[in-house]
Amino acid sequence: MRTPLTGIEVLDLGTLTPGKYCTMLLADLGASVLRVERPADRRDAVSDEDLMLNRGKRSLTLDPRHAKGRALLDRLVERADVVLEGGRPGVAERLGVDPARLSQKNARLVTCSLSGFGHTGPYAARPAYDLTFLALSGALHALFGREAPRPPGLYLADGVSGLMAAFAIAVALFARERDGEGRHVDLAMLDSIFSLLSTSHGLQRTNAPASAAWTSPLYDIYPTGDGRHIALAAIRPASCAALFETLGRPELTPRAFSRDAADEIAQLLRDAFAGATAAEWTRRLAALDVEIAPVNSPGEAFDDSQLVARGMLLDVDHPQAGRLRQIANPLRAADEVADDELPRPAPAIGADSDAVLGELGLSADEIAALRDEWAV
Repeated sequence: MRTPLTGIEVLDLGTLTPGKYCTMLLADLGASVLRVERPADRRDAVSDEDLMLNRGKRSLTLDPRHAKGRALLDRLVERADVVLEGGRPGVAERLGVDPARLSQKNARLVTCSLSGFGHTGPYAARPAYDLTFLALSGALHALFGREAPRPPGLYLADGVSGLMAAFAIAVALFARERDGEGRHVDLAMLDSIFSLLSTSHGLQRTNAPASAAWTSPLYDIYPTGDGRHIALAAIRPASCAALFETLGRPELTPRAFSRDAADEIAQLLRDAFAGATAAEWTRRLAALDVEIAPVNSPGEAFDDSQLVARGMLLDVDHPQAGRLRQIANPLRAADEVADDELPRPAPAIGADSDAVLGELGLSADEIAALRDEWAV
């Protein structure tokens, strides 16, 4: 089956989580992704993150700081369509993999620099992690409020930035098809996570979300009788009416979003939901077309009937780790993938070095000599 990015060659220059996620998405859609690591890393074991995010890729060890390593990288750049790097400003220049230099080797090349703050602005040189971007962007406050913010159990900025990078690369490739010219994308993680606030806070000049319904007890999370929680979002008139009808309080429907009724409604919901299990409330209210869902753990989500039915789980056999159940790409879910098209498992670091260098015409003796010099 021909996938959308078949024939596109991507070099992933040892990026961290957002870049790995980006190139995994591209590989899922048919791109040939070569991950380039430092030679010193070839002694490292494959991490759990890499088992997931490096699936479908090949791995080469190469040191661009070594003259021979840089020469080999230049040859790879000449045949590539995309180069993704994830260093802070100045790192790519020191390694000789900056977009200006690489574009001289390949005028049709799409380059993407994925960094924390981008290559301009007063924060550009700062180090940072996912939590830093959530804090600065307002996302942490939007999630938890000012009084009790906490680190979420999800690398949200990493994920959003990886998605945005994949989108940016796809757009640049599409533009190249029109005019034949390469492009450079300067993508910042802070910019990416901040852009998400467009869906909730948009033009708002206060801390309140754009929809007043979000401050209603009808849009909240409640504990149930079995110690679990359910997420209620009954803010449509029809679902709101159905909820109050089944709770025996239909007279509350006209007052559903009245401030003076909020405490009464919240107490009603707390008392009612404590009287049955999360599964029972989900079954009862979903049958009435009320927006309700159990608060699943990530492990429980892997077994959710809707996600399973949509083909969002893949079973990939890894030579060392065994069979791994993984999350599929929503653009190419598992039910569209034949058994012989399942992504190749994540490689050991440098596992494909000999094969890739052989494609460049190097002999086994030449490769061995480069490895002895730690150029590859």
